Amino acid sequence: MLTYLNSGSRNYYSRPVSTYTRGVWEFQAVISGSIAPVFQGNSSEKLRQNTLWLFPPDGAHGWRGQKAHPAEILVFHFSKITIELDQLCREKGNLSIELDNSDISFLKEKYGLDVTWSTYA
Repeated sequence: MLTYLNSGSRNYYSRPVSTYTRGVWEFQAVISGSIAPVFQGNSSEKLRQNTLWLFPPDGAHGWRGQKAHPAEILVFHFSKITIELDQLCREKGNLSIELDNSDISFLKEKYGLDVTWSTYA
């Protein structure tokens, strides 16, 4: 079940998200700009564009971004997901999938975006 939905422009460089454990499954897609997950204070993950990440409820993570370049993101939190996806993600700790333009269009359509972004600085 979907428990949270959000979108918009995020400047994770000037306002990084601290590492913490969410109580639900988090799907976060960056559809323009670049972001990267942060794990227990380690920011060595490479900044990525056009990517969808999936984290399990016990997967502590935060977010960081590129200096002076906000990113457009879509965030979905679910209380439950399929058993197969649950098992795959828990085996790996998290999943990331590169998105192409048709994937991004699909996500925007499912999200119901006319793509008018508010600025979060």
